[in-house]
Amino acid sequence: MTPTWIGLVLLLVGSMLIVRGSILTMLGFTLACTLLGGSSAINLPALSGAAIQPAYLALGFLILRILLADGPQRTLFGPALSANSALLVFCLYGAVGAILLPRMFQGMIDVTPMKPTEAFDLFGTDPLKPTSQNITSGVYLLGTAMAAMTGWIASKGHNAAHRIAGFIGWITLANVAMGLIALALISAGRLDVVTIIRNGNYGALDQNYRGIVRMAGFFPEASAYAAYSIPLMVATAEMWLRNIRPRLTGPAALSMLTILFISTSATAYVGVFAYAAILLVRFLLFPSAITPKKIFFIITLALVACTLSLAAMLVLPELARTFSDMFTQMTVGKGQTSSGIQRQFWAQQGIDAFKVSYGIGIGAGSFRSSSLGTAIAGSMGVIGLIAFAVFVWNVIKPLRASTYMGQGCSQSQSVGAALGWASIGLLAPAMVSAPSPDPGLVFSLLGGLALGLRSSSLLRPAASPPVQEQSSMREDYVPQQTSERTV
Repeated sequence: MTPTWIGLVLLLVGSMLIVRGSILTMLGFTLACTLLGGSSAINLPALSGAAIQPAYLALGFLILRILLADGPQRTLFGPALSANSALLVFCLYGAVGAILLPRMFQGMIDVTPMKPTEAFDLFGTDPLKPTSQNITSGVYLLGTAMAAMTGWIASKGHNAAHRIAGFIGWITLANVAMGLIALALISAGRLDVVTIIRNGNYGALDQNYRGIVRMAGFFPEASAYAAYSIPLMVATAEMWLRNIRPRLTGPAALSMLTILFISTSATAYVGVFAYAAILLVRFLLFPSAITPKKIFFIITLALVACTLSLAAMLVLPELARTFSDMFTQMTVGKGQTSSGIQRQFWAQQGIDAFKVSYGIGIGAGSFRSSSLGTAIAGSMGVIGLIAFAVFVWNVIKPLRASTYMGQGCSQSQSVGAALGWASIGLLAPAMVSAPSPDPGLVFSLLGGLALGLRSSSLLRPAASPPVQEQSSMREDYVPQQTSERTV
């Protein structure tokens, strides 16, 4: 176990926040660490080059901060477990199955391993057997479960909805800035500078298309950056539509949307168009959910974008043609590329594993997929699919009015609904790109926060004078009942 320079910095900051920060402050620290998706905080050479990512190290500090809290939040692990029970079943079955199932079905199917071998080729396979990737995947699944629970608990803090909205808005803007900085550095031939931060053992790829560098930020590749960015765009857009901190969330959503369009990632385009389709359906079903002023702004923005695109085609026809070819190849033409064929092959492995294991699964980490759905089916079988579907249903709450409109809803309900849609926004690209059945820390944090903010029992400060949040370990909360109608 060897900490990197990033890990040492995070250990110092986390230790300071344990003493001086609140649970919500530690939550913000954890969310900020998710920006470093291609970085390593602690290397684990004993596990074939595995590493602890910065966000998971920060999650450990968040758990510790909750345990050290001097108020009722420390006792909320029970209710948090109940609220996230479906995800807990999913993760526990996945963690146990990662150890047992590869041994049960060893040699019964040939699969592409999660960690490529030195002689790796596009369609290379090996007989199924237990590997260190099963252990790594099981541990990460347990982290996913803990992230949802801690998110639920953190959402019960005083003024949590307002502060969480701020965290998401500023992290979105930071993600935009980091994407542009990394793009500029790589374009200038300074990949070495990017590598200082992107120090994880993830096989970083800096693809380009006809000389155009694809935007990957400080993530291993463009699709990973896009998959992380889409839920941020959805969250800030939803909060802007619901008039939650619009001066922050509006510019953040617009800038993130712009970055996704120029990212040249098929994952980004799938996510953006999926969310646009969801918004259109919601508007047709609930036309009063979006105010006329915001509808006018959206239409104006679309017209401006179309006008600028047409102007670019006239002024720079060659550049426009290059972008048009690239967009076509990354979307409708993706299936005919070597990458698209490879992804189809990997996704099919999940279906084959589901059949071979008779719906039980062959264990998380046993094979590489390119779809979250087939990865869950092949790794965890029927139990995993049902548990995950129940958790997603609980997070999005499709029968609640606040899921579709912000009028008449409290700030907590509105922010919770926005984060619920953000978690769904994350699933859209994951269904066509995720290599493993683990939905990830970002998904579970958003889901836990959404469930906590929208639950019927919120928490507020006690009647006694409030304790300063930044200078004390004590946090006193008492229940406050809220209610919400269903549609």
